[in-house]
Amino acid sequence: MLENILSVGSQVLILFVLVAVGFICRKTGILTEKGIKSISDLVVYVVTPANIVVAFCRDFKTDLLIGLGMAFLAAFLVYGAATVIAGLTIREKDENKRSVLRFAGAYPNAGYMGIPLQRALLGDIGVFYCAAYIGMFHMYVWTYGVYVLSGDKKQISVKKLLTSPCILAIIIGLLLFFLPIELPELIDSPLRSLASLATPLPMMVIGYHLAGSNLKAIMGNGWVHLAIIVKMMISPILAIILCLLLKFDHSMAVSCLIACSSSSAAMTTMLATKFNRDAELSAAIVSYSTLLAIIVIPVFVSIVGYLIP
Repeated sequence: MLENILSVGSQVLILFVLVAVGFICRKTGILTEKGIKSISDLVVYVVTPANIVVAFCRDFKTDLLIGLGMAFLAAFLVYGAATVIAGLTIREKDENKRSVLRFAGAYPNAGYMGIPLQRALLGDIGVFYCAAYIGMFHMYVWTYGVYVLSGDKKQISVKKLLTSPCILAIIIGLLLFFLPIELPELIDSPLRSLASLATPLPMMVIGYHLAGSNLKAIMGNGWVHLAIIVKMMISPILAIILCLLLKFDHSMAVSCLIACSSSSAAMTTMLATKFNRDAELSAAIVSYSTLLAIIVIPVFVSIVGYLIP
């Protein structure tokens, strides 16, 4: 078990070297708010979709299709349970803070933090299964998630869900997976080059936001710690139980734990800003959970790796 923790931990620490680069770039002024916004957009609209499409460029196999379906089911159940638990337990009186904490407690950084780790620990198959967790993340975010942060059911957007770059990438990827289509080198090579950016860029973005967060300001708020417990402890424990009940194989189980034990979603801050909620709190809690992920992810991934070798 200790060997597994150290092995996974070393991969996480490698990624956090890239986080440190983003941290230093902000402190030294190399990266600005405008620049990091452009990088974030690049990751969301180009790099992550490219990574998903590349992961689906593989021969069709029934067991992979079944595994992907099971990953969608696991994501639906874990995110759903976390949404309910966060909604029932987080009772912060300030509505602006309460909505942010409930969102941050329920939804993970399955893309930003998940994909680099999936690729580092599992390779393309990890990204393949991770697509299910990203897809389900967007389903929750653009329905119940925007309702939590806006307080207005009219903000629920099926259109934004269906036109999300990652959802479109999953649809394209599934077509490539099902059909006997092989991408020409002229398309495949640039896609793989873009996909290779999915490790350094998101980590640098996280480091940039870490450098600007005020963690001290949130440490005295007990509701923050409860949201962190739901996100970083309860969700992974539920994921492990599901992996055992659904009889996941090793790759499926590790992929599930990486997605479910990742830090609070970076989307928390983006939507908190959009709907005039407490954006400073959202940035701080995302940063706080990111730091905790250094410990949490290796431990939970190692536990499931031990239980499902």
